[in-house]
Amino acid sequence: MRTETMNYEEAIKSLKKKFPFRELNVELTNICNLRCPLCFTGRGETEEPRGKMDYEKFVLFIDNCSFLFDKVSFIGSGDPGLHP
Repeated sequence: MRTETMNYEEAIKSLKKKFPFRELNVELTNICNLRCPLCFTGRGETEEPRGKMDYEKFVLFIDNCSFLFDKVSFIGSGDPGLHP
């Protein structure tokens, strides 16, 4: 691949071929105030420390990588509504 002669659109197309994922699932937090019986987070069975994604890191990632994805979803083991 000759990146020096490639325009932006060609470079994106080439990257998407090499990077087959089309959807990004973002877990903004693993904090949840519910106690759903079927959820490992709600049951307290996760060993991950509780926390929230740093806003600046999220923006940096989205700014630099969002062109690779067709869809971004905010899902995971926490409640994204609890993240400011």
